[in-house]
Amino acid sequence: IGVRLVGSEMCIRDSFERADVHSIRTQEDLNNTRRPLLKSEVSGKTFGTSAGGKGLNQSVAAALLLKRTRESAPASLSIDLPTVYMIGAVGKDSNGQELKKELIDAGATVDLVLEHSNVPSGVAIIMNSIESKERVMMVRVDGANSLLRQEHVFKAFENLVERHGLDGLRGGVLCVQSELKLQTNLAALARAQALGMTTIVRPSAELMGEVVAANADYLSLADVICAQDDEVKKVAEKIAIEKTWDLEEYKNVMNGLVTEGYNGTSPESNTLSKKLDVVERWRDELIALAKAGGMIARFGVRHVITLLCHKDKQEYQGFGGCVVVSKYRLPLLDIPEGLLKSRWRCKLYPTPDGDNRMLVLETPPNLNRVKDRTGAIDAFIGSLALQMTESLRKVFDFSNQILNRLPLACAIASLSLRYDGAANAYKQVFESTRDEEPKAQPQKASEISSTMAEHTKHGGQDDNHDIDSDFELNKIVERYITNYGRT
Repeated sequence: IGVRLVGSEMCIRDSFERADVHSIRTQEDLNNTRRPLLKSEVSGKTFGTSAGGKGLNQSVAAALLLKRTRESAPASLSIDLPTVYMIGAVGKDSNGQELKKELIDAGATVDLVLEHSNVPSGVAIIMNSIESKERVMMVRVDGANSLLRQEHVFKAFENLVERHGLDGLRGGVLCVQSELKLQTNLAALARAQALGMTTIVRPSAELMGEVVAANADYLSLADVICAQDDEVKKVAEKIAIEKTWDLEEYKNVMNGLVTEGYNGTSPESNTLSKKLDVVERWRDELIALAKAGGMIARFGVRHVITLLCHKDKQEYQGFGGCVVVSKYRLPLLDIPEGLLKSRWRCKLYPTPDGDNRMLVLETPPNLNRVKDRTGAIDAFIGSLALQMTESLRKVFDFSNQILNRLPLACAIASLSLRYDGAANAYKQVFESTRDEEPKAQPQKASEISSTMAEHTKHGGQDDNHDIDSDFELNKIVERYITNYGRT
């Protein structure tokens, strides 16, 4: 079961593979009080360097989740656990060595990462405005990332087949970003599907129009599309095709189904703005996501997962959960009682394509706890992909439904907002969720609901209280990992 990164990107692998295709780069953060005006300069407050790139972030998140699961598992556990592989490219320089070290420290394997002696590792220079809380990428140099070619991807897959066999790759997961060359991504996606792996794509709205125009099969090679709310809508706009939907009729149906705002907010309790009708706002958002998700699904995508984390939507408090739009009818997610008491909400809605094809999982807000939004999406994708690998499905006692992996992925993503950076935040997330005094007797996965419910009685908040979400986030992560690991 593995995760592998392709390009300067990463992945996880094991008896079957999971791979990610994207870039690895060093990030240099400049923290200023404000953004400089044209032809002006400002004095920087602090400067820091860290490992980054969507591929690296996802690989680190997956590898750390795997490491915590392995630590919690008994020595007698007779099941192969995944390995995280990174397939990518770096320069033969100090930045490249630091990037590889970041992966190794998290628990990933980097022997499939190419090193180029004549090209530097990728670098991104980012300016953070303390005053406006804006984060702007000023310069991105792809460096070695741009040299990852489809022949390198094929060679990496051949290497993995030699190590694990064809049966070992079935049930794995490949994660791809839109940061590498189109042909490199297409090669990885096509090869992964041919080997029986599940493919996850985090698209770039800016590139999607060009990508689909060049090769309409791109989206058909994705089993899962995962992006934040505005990105999903932009992608749908780029690939707009003729529809036969009766949207007026659909809006009338949703008018009768959506009677509350996000997270159960009523117009009377809305504190964002008295001028906003929170019910209408939330209804319009769901209609837009159903339309966008349905548009993308028409290309053959099984599930379109939208993460509710747009920085301009205050009601999400950094991360508000996810919306899944599918080609298929979806079952209602079985939310443990403890989560329900902590204001987790799950509902099914129709889309213009049919009943029960949109599932909405709302998480409680990170009230006044958000420090950095950088790594939430990659934390979600990395932890989701790891859970989807075949071996981890057995350990976590999951069915084949992707929906069962959502609560843990959402909890990890939401917790990551409380710390600076991406990879660095993930380390602190898993450190904060350690059970210092583990119970003597392991619990079966089926018992987790009652365990969470009991903990809520002691640590959960009343429904009328604005919770700070310590229990429903870090305790969820700890219970999932520790109890499933011991099982």
